[in-house]
Order: sequence, then C-alpha cells, then structure tokens
Amino acid sequence: MKDKDKLEAWINGIIAIDGLKGPDAVDAKLDALGYLVDRLKRTRNAKKRALPFEQYVQAQHDVFDNVLFIVPSNVRQELGKGFTPVQLQVPLLLFLLIHHRDRHNVLDIIDLFTGRLAGQFKEVDYKRTDTGVIRCYTNTRFAAKRLRDYGLLRYTHKEAYKTWELSLIGLLVASVLFHERAENDEPWQIPSKELNTVSGISQEILSALQGVHDYKAFVERLSRICKPHADLFSTFGPALERAYNLLQGYVQALGSKDLKEVDRQRLGPRFIMQLEQEGIGDKFHEEFSQSMQLDDLLRAKF
Repeated sequence: MKDKDKLEAWINGIIAIDGLKGPDAVDAKLDALGYLVDRLKRTRNAKKRALPFEQYVQAQHDVFDNVLFIVPSNVRQELGKGFTPVQLQVPLLLFLLIHHRDRHNVLDIIDLFTGRLAGQFKEVDYKRTDTGVIRCYTNTRFAAKRLRDYGLLRYTHKEAYKTWELSLIGLLVASVLFHERAENDEPWQIPSKELNTVSGISQEILSALQGVHDYKAFVERLSRICKPHADLFSTFGPALERAYNLLQGYVQALGSKDLKEVDRQRLGPRFIMQLEQEGIGDKFHEEFSQSMQLDDLLRAKF
C-alpha cells in the first residue's frame, strides 16, 4: 500500500490536467498517461516487447528524487495462463442475470464484469496478448461465445454482437446457479479447473441443466427469479411446455459421449431457433425481464 500511495503521489505530481482537481484527478491522469503511452508506442513501431510481462510483474520500483526507478527481476518465474474462459462462464451467467435489465453493450459488460472479479484475478490475467488486448477481456469474450454456442445466450438481429442477453435456457441455468451460490460465503467464486469439462462447458452449467427432471421443476426454477404469481407463466404456458420438451432432447444430446465437439456446438443455435419457433421469442423475453425480481436476494448475498 505504501508503494501504491507513493506511485500515485508521483503521477499526481508530474501530470496536470487543466481545470481538474479533487479525488478523481489521479484516475483521470492515469487514463491520460495510458493514452499517451499507447500512442507513443504505436508511433515507435516496436517489433516486440522490450520488457517482457513476466519480468515487469516481478520488478521492484521506487520513487526517489522525483524519478521512478524500476529494477527488473532477473528471475523468470512462470506465471501460468490465468483463469480460462470455461472458468469464467458461471460468473458471467450470474452477472448477466443480475444486470439483465441494464442492457449494457458488450464493452461495458466486459469492463464491469472483469471489475467485479478483479479481487480474484492474478497479474497474468491482465497481461496483454499478442493482439494487444488484456487477457481477461479476451477470455470473457471467449466465455460468452461458448455460452452462445451452447444456447445459453440469444443471438437475434436485435442483439447481434452488440450485447449479451440470456436465452430461456440461460435464464434457467442462471436461476439455479444464483440460488445455489446464494448459500455460499463467496457466491462470485471463480470455479477451479477441476470443475471444468473437456467439452468446453462448465460442469456446474451441465449439472444445472441435467438437474431439471420435470416440467414442474422447470417452471419452479424460472419462477424463483420472478415476482410472485407472474402472469407470463400462464400467458406463455403452452410455449413453455413445448420449450421443456425441446430441452429434454437438447440436454440428452448435449451429454452424449458419441457426439463430436463440432456437432455439439451446433446444437445451441439450432435449439434457440426451435424455441423461437415455439413462441419463446422477443415478446416472452421482454415480459420475463419485466417480471424479474432479485432485489431481496441481491441485498442478502450478492
């Protein structure tokens, strides 16, 4: 904390932004410094990184006589790969459920989501990949892509790739996980790698899908995140019954060991299309969104 305060004081002292004072000044100066450094790096056309990330992370720094001294480490300790996209799937589902009405665009979702998990991320999660994008940002995009591949996110002309919105099955799974994790001390905990599956989808997600054994349980799990006696369950009753019948076949196909991975990923978009043909389209999702009620549970745990 002492090093952090010293570095902040140094940056605050060497940069001035006209008319800007107060507690937000340092954050604004950090943004400005980042923009200037990025622009300068682009104009220098560097072919590779002169200071590898691993060496920088383990460097020591201090401010002395208004100069920032950096002493890179000679030891190249392996930092690992950070959290994988599969490990981010469950927290991302929970985030999209809680912020379902906010209608954030993708960039804001990634920024808010990674900020929510910042306390669990390691330095290596913030490493910039060869494309120049921060690793946890890229892995969040990959997590969303796989959720869409498996039918947990919608993809219509309205959403395109501008936002991420939970599908009916995404809402179902997120409801199950929300209530299961509300009983934990750390509901936002990123799953360990041991809980991941070779199929590229989180075991928690598969278990949530496979745990819905009948139509009554299907509706009950959806209704748990809605206001009491929400009208949509009677209005869309026939469509939901057809959706549940489709879900049974989908889960069975998803769990098949004989199915190739490329064919498994085609199941999701096809399943979403079938749901929309059966009446689970924009109107249903809009009414479901208006019927959602998570406030009490959010205050209690999330």
